[in-house]
Amino acid sequence: MANTTDVRVSADIKKVGSTDPGVLGRYTDASNYYMARWSSVAGGVCQLYKCVAGAFTQLGGDGSDINDLDTVTLVCNGTNISLEINGVVDIGPISDAAHSTGKAGIRSPSAGAIIDDFLVETI
Repeated sequence: MANTTDVRVSADIKKVGSTDPGVLGRYTDASNYYMARWSSVAGGVCQLYKCVAGAFTQLGGDGSDINDLDTVTLVCNGTNISLEINGVVDIGPISDAAHSTGKAGIRSPSAGAIIDDFLVETI
C-alpha cells in the first residue's frame, strides 16, 4: 500500500491471551507511527498512542472496554488523531503533528489475536 496522509484504519479485533493487538496509521518504520490498540495491561480498554523515535506517548486517557470482535478504528485527519470503537469516537480527536504521512497496518504481538475485516480508507 502507498503512503497515505488522511486515513481511517479499522479492523475487528479480539484478543487471545495477554496481547495488545491494534491498528497502525502513518507508519514510516518500526519506531514512528500512530497506534489504536486493545490493552490487556490496562485492564482491557482501548488506547491511542504515538511512537516517535521508538518512544511511546499515550494520547488522551484510557478508552472503553471492548468485547469479542469489536471494530477498532484509528482516524488520522490532518493533525486530528482519534480512536473509534464500533463507529463511535472513544478518544479524541487529539491534535498531534508528529507524523503527517505513512502506511497503514496491523499490530499483533506474538501472543496472538483474532483480526478480521481489516480496512483502510482515505479521507
